Amino acid sequence: MWHKRTNKHTQRGYTLLELLVANGLGIMMIAGIVQVFSSNSQSIRVVDASARVQESGRIALDILAKDVRMADYWGCAPDPSTILNHLDTSDTPDYDPDIHNPKAAKGLAGQNNVSSISIDGIAVKDGSDTITFRGASPLNGVQVLPPFMPTPSAMVGINTGNNIPQGTILLISNCSGGDYFSNTHVDTSTSGNLVHNTGVDGTGIVRNATKPFSQTYQGDAVVSSTYTTTYFLGTGSAGGFSLYRYQPELGRTDEIIPNVADMQLVYGHDTTANGSADHFVDATASLDNVIAVRITLTIESPNSNIVAGDPLRREYSTIATIRNRLL
Repeated sequence: MWHKRTNKHTQRGYTLLELLVANGLGIMMIAGIVQVFSSNSQSIRVVDASARVQESGRIALDILAKDVRMADYWGCAPDPSTILNHLDTSDTPDYDPDIHNPKAAKGLAGQNNVSSISIDGIAVKDGSDTITFRGASPLNGVQVLPPFMPTPSAMVGINTGNNIPQGTILLISNCSGGDYFSNTHVDTSTSGNLVHNTGVDGTGIVRNATKPFSQTYQGDAVVSSTYTTTYFLGTGSAGGFSLYRYQPELGRTDEIIPNVADMQLVYGHDTTANGSADHFVDATASLDNVIAVRITLTIESPNSNIVAGDPLRREYSTIATIRNRLL
């Protein structure tokens, strides 16, 4: 006879000590993963905020630097003092001495560390600077053509198809000087003409006080519209502060760059006559002979919890030269 032998294996579980050690290790691993995830998330937020701030700073500086470079351009006219202003200064409220007097116009103006002022109804951020550019912008495609004009004529021959609106304030100039006038007629004839009669008036139209131009303009003349552009900081539509652009001739104010915390400007003089700015002053000094502007902007991220609960802030600066003052 034989007997069947069976093996009985003892079933064992984890001890309490082993469970405690395993739980401790698991908690440590989870804490590490959470820490890595939190760190990566914060890094992503910082990188994203930095990219947004950098892009805003680059665009804002490009916009401002472009206007600095083009400031004080009056066609080929040597300067505003060589321009004859035909507009009727008594034509109120249409005539505005701040924008309709090129002889008194400063190609560059500014205010330093402003306090309690408004521009076009928008409060300017206290302690920030403002800057204003003035000049002329040539009208694309407009050419002065034969038979040109005799000096007392109320018409200047130009190419057809321009249809410049009545009441448009224009500057016609060459390298000797210029004439500043109100276009008094929309010419739809086949000849093409700019008209600068006296006695034409209406809402939003500045009258011409005089008709005869200072000279006879020919094919070398340039027809331009004059402009005034002011940049300043005001409360943004989404909170914080934004960079605004005010253009009174167009009757508009635009919010162009959000989250601009500060704008500081200094103006460079060339004291060594080498074509480079070497002495900088603020806007409380005379800006008549300034050849460059140093623009410094502080840009912040739209998110407020990037760095220790505050938005990410970066300062960007550039120096732009007023090209028309170096000619």
